Amino acid sequence: MKTTTSIFALAGILLSLDQRDSKSSDLELLCIRNHDGTPRWVWPRHLHQPLFLHCYNQGGRKAHLYAYLIRIVFALRLQAWMFEKVRGAVAHKDAETPLFPVLGDWALFTGTPGPQQKAIFVIKEADQNVRFLKLGIGKRSLATLNNEVIALSHVQSMGFTTFRVPQLLASAHGMLSLSSVGDGGHRMHALQRPHRRALAEIAAKTARKMPIAQLSAWGEMVADLTYLHRLQDARIPQGMLRKLDQLLDSLDEEKTIQVAMSHGDFTPWNMYVADDALRLYDWEQWRPSMPMGYDAFHFVMQSGILMGRQSWNAIAAEMEERIHLELWPALGVASDAQYQLYVKLYLLFHTVQSLRLYSAQSVWHTQVQWLLDTWNQGLSAMLVGTTSGRSLLLMDAFDWLAQRQYAALKFPPIYPEQLSVRSDVDLCLHKADALAMQEWIVKHPLAAKTTVRKQSFMHQMQVITFDGSVLSLDLIWDLRRKSLQMMNASALIEQNDLNRLGVRVPRALDQARQIALFYALNGATVPSRYTAYEGLLAASTEPLDRLLYPYFLGESAPSAALESHLRGQKINRGWQGLLGRLRYVVDTLRSWIGQNGYTITFSGVDGAGKSTVLAEVSQQLEKQLRRKVVVLRHRPSILPILSAWRKGKAQAEREAATRLPRLGTNSSPISSMLRFAYYYTDYLLGQFFIQFKYVNRGYIVLYDRYYFDFITDSRRSNLVLPPAIARMAYRLLLKPDLNIFLYAAPELVHARKQELDPATIKQLTADYLKLFEALGASKGTAQYVVIENVVLERTLTTIMDYAHKMVA
Repeated sequence: MKTTTSIFALAGILLSLDQRDSKSSDLELLCIRNHDGTPRWVWPRHLHQPLFLHCYNQGGRKAHLYAYLIRIVFALRLQAWMFEKVRGAVAHKDAETPLFPVLGDWALFTGTPGPQQKAIFVIKEADQNVRFLKLGIGKRSLATLNNEVIALSHVQSMGFTTFRVPQLLASAHGMLSLSSVGDGGHRMHALQRPHRRALAEIAAKTARKMPIAQLSAWGEMVADLTYLHRLQDARIPQGMLRKLDQLLDSLDEEKTIQVAMSHGDFTPWNMYVADDALRLYDWEQWRPSMPMGYDAFHFVMQSGILMGRQSWNAIAAEMEERIHLELWPALGVASDAQYQLYVKLYLLFHTVQSLRLYSAQSVWHTQVQWLLDTWNQGLSAMLVGTTSGRSLLLMDAFDWLAQRQYAALKFPPIYPEQLSVRSDVDLCLHKADALAMQEWIVKHPLAAKTTVRKQSFMHQMQVITFDGSVLSLDLIWDLRRKSLQMMNASALIEQNDLNRLGVRVPRALDQARQIALFYALNGATVPSRYTAYEGLLAASTEPLDRLLYPYFLGESAPSAALESHLRGQKINRGWQGLLGRLRYVVDTLRSWIGQNGYTITFSGVDGAGKSTVLAEVSQQLEKQLRRKVVVLRHRPSILPILSAWRKGKAQAEREAATRLPRLGTNSSPISSMLRFAYYYTDYLLGQFFIQFKYVNRGYIVLYDRYYFDFITDSRRSNLVLPPAIARMAYRLLLKPDLNIFLYAAPELVHARKQELDPATIKQLTADYLKLFEALGASKGTAQYVVIENVVLERTLTTIMDYAHKMVA
């Protein structure tokens, strides 16, 4: 109870406490403690009313119920039985008059620990009126109490009619005595008419315009953000700080905005409503000028997080309704663009100010993490359009991981958001954390769609964000290749290193082993980008390292000695080895039945850019969507090229690859029908082969050209074929899921590839467009998409958008 005696000393009272039941004491106190054992509320045993509830936030249901039960205890006079007793003796400090009668009716709230901590005595006077005595304890609390004195004097001089504030009864260094703002009111947890009236009156009397940089709070915020970067506090999410930098950089500090007086902590627990007017207290965070709407945003944000446990999306929706639609017109700031600007300013100012405050606190309460999570979500929402959803989600993911043990495998020395869009993220973490992270990502507001492929040793996640970008993650808790455990994952996780960019990675030797094992067991050479790890294995005398070192020198064939070494490990022998093999069998079966693939075809005249687009799409599907891809040319090809019967398969395929299109000399309708029947048989039978071998096992099948050539350009296959026959036969084929027709202006196509004249290109393009329009209008789930392929990146984005929507 040392803190309590110090607080009483500030009030001019010497209090000696003894928790033993001593009858010699002249004061008996009751106490409710914090979780850490320190006193939270203290009051004399003879008190018949729970005065300390004046300092209790009764916003949520749980808090409301707790306060209700406390009142019942006091009503039944059971407090001496329910709460901890502390006895003590009191005396006044030398020649000082105490600030309140210690033998009267009072209650003490010892305050929230931190640099702004202050104690509050709630004192019931002889006339039954209640007053509050605030005493500064923390380093910055004296400044906040002085700020409240200035605020109350300023506010009372302005004659506001829509709200009342406490009367300043007395003040001195580190002390503030205030009247109550009255009884009989009730709290409103949503922004309603009384709040809007008060905020509108404040705006009407104090609004003015100024450049953002002229706000005193702006310079403080910039300085605080710089300080937070230098501080390197591991508790503060580093990705959040970088997002704050991005948000700061996106603002024009010379832009003129509307500002107004701000209460600074305009929340449901600092006010109540009586007679349709606000009773507003706790003015310690008052500012004469802050961006318009600051208090309104703060009200909705803080109540949404701390009372409603709402996500950013839910809070943003309420701000849109309560502030943008209902309050904003009354403040004279009506446009959508201005509204978004003021939301950004609120988030920037409040988040930096709060982080600076929390950085000075040794212990964080649970609610701090709630606040951090929601602010982070809000910052991401504000950066939409300037930063990809993938980059924002990566920053958020590594911020989430910061308070947990993990190791990012094969992670380059860059910030997470700088990772290539073609790179996935392999995270080694404990299984409980992996499952928690999976749940967190699924619920993340940036994640538009998530799919999870479960295996016995990891979960593979694929996230499509709001802007269509893709993030693939492997959440690994057991380092395995097929049935073999390669390394001890728990040891690798616990012995991680925190790199200079705030990412946890394995120790260098563990990383070298993991890289070499991964490529060796997959029968591949270690890529040159990992040569920095070569020396670690070269210098090691461990048997495993000696087996792995050749893979850094170009070895690629799986080593029988390496596999034998791994099988000799205890974890891979006996019943554990058998269990590993059973898990591998289950994982294999699950991979066959757990994920369906789909088929995409690419059509277009020669020179439309099919080959380039197909190659890029194939790579992105493998890297981004983590799918196996099979590329087929024109048809299933279970039957060989016709000329293969005479020249052999290899020679026929070489000639087909080098022969220019549309130069065949066949002009016989009968020969054409026979040739078509042969190829059609290949489609008819081969489609089932492709379906069962690839599509049903989760592969993505890409066709470079497809059956549509027979309908629109049969001459390309050396056929003279009426389009109606090929069109009718198409009805019996399984329809590919996505059919892409690429085209461009005939002159551009001809410039790319001089195989067809512009007139022919124009005619073939028109025929394809007509066909795709007709097929697209028919019933069925197949999609027929026409894309003008002029800008490659735009073409790829369009195709990948369709591909993302098809992911199961």
